[in-house]
Amino acid sequence: MRIAGLLGLAALVALLSMTRPYAQQQNRPAPGLIESGDWQLVYSNCVACHSLALVTAQRGDTSYWREIVDEMQTSRNMWTLAPETEEKIINYLAEHFPPGGVFSRRPPLSPELLPERSL
Repeated sequence: MRIAGLLGLAALVALLSMTRPYAQQQNRPAPGLIESGDWQLVYSNCVACHSLALVTAQRGDTSYWREIVDEMQTSRNMWTLAPETEEKIINYLAEHFPPGGVFSRRPPLSPELLPERSL
């Protein structure tokens, strides 16, 4: 009986030690997002469908981000956002992931540099 009690206590301690790091992470910003302004709106609406890496790899102004959201809504079955929520998300993305900078995407390769396609 004494061994069973010690095993139960050890199991409880192990369980608590595993849940503590998870609980601590709940107060941290999402990876790649800047903890400022409406980052939680961006997180909650974007990770429902894809990784944040897909979001944070992009760069653009408000018109670019608006096009991205519109495209997802029209051809990717994204739900319709309330206008004020959509505006906050687009403004956050344009502010924290603007065009240019170190992380901007390279221009597309010219056709002569692309490999030949074989069917």
